[in-house]
Amino acid sequence: MSILYITSWNDSIYHSSGKGFLSSFASAGLSDDLLITYNGPLLKEYKSKYIVDLNKNKWLADWSKKFQMYIPARYGGVHRPKLNHNLQKFPYQLHKDALFFRDQCKRWMYKVAALREAMVYEYDYFIYCDADIIFKKPITSQEIKDKFGDADVIYHQGSHRIARCQGIESGYIIFNMNLGGRIFLEKLFELYESGEFLNFLRWDDGFVLWETKNKMPQLKYKDIVKPHELKVGGHVVCNGEMADYVEHMKGRHIKEGIV
Repeated sequence: MSILYITSWNDSIYHSSGKGFLSSFASAGLSDDLLITYNGPLLKEYKSKYIVDLNKNKWLADWSKKFQMYIPARYGGVHRPKLNHNLQKFPYQLHKDALFFRDQCKRWMYKVAALREAMVYEYDYFIYCDADIIFKKPITSQEIKDKFGDADVIYHQGSHRIARCQGIESGYIIFNMNLGGRIFLEKLFELYESGEFLNFLRWDDGFVLWETKNKMPQLKYKDIVKPHELKVGGHVVCNGEMADYVEHMKGRHIKEGIV
């Protein structure tokens, strides 16, 4: 049984978090394969079995061109993007957050493209990790199977994120590629390719992952967030069943002004 870890970053995020990601991956004793996707210069410090330049990703380039009217100019779109598209059908109190996540959509599309790049590889599990994940100890494929059984997608969300209309926490998510993980990801890509994502409240990967789940009820899902007190920012990995294995330094990049 095998695991492929997947991550994505640019130069700024690498220097903020990626160094710690790679260092902890090694020091925690993980021996699984890693796919690093990047947007920016290739640095010699990127040590991984698979390294992919997303600047050369045709799928992402085609998507960006097709939906450029919904992308701000600073991310390669237009000066007056249509961020209000279909927003009026949602409660007014949700508009402010929705506009922020719509504005930032292109940034998170690199994560979606990273997952799509991984689809050519054969592994039992894909684990997508944000660059601000710190590894504490390894987990084996057998441990994942023992802990989570035949779940197709193992994720963090929890009751508080649901109540606040926040999506799935995409900073650490497991896909069972021997079961329904593959068709789940194919549906995720389809929602972005078709433009159906434009009908959702938010367009970021975490929210569209949630919408993908809602559209694929036939699959088995495992939300591994335990009951916890409400915290600002939707930080939930620390309250999940993988907290002994990883720490999510959520919010670091915003605090450092990288995003």
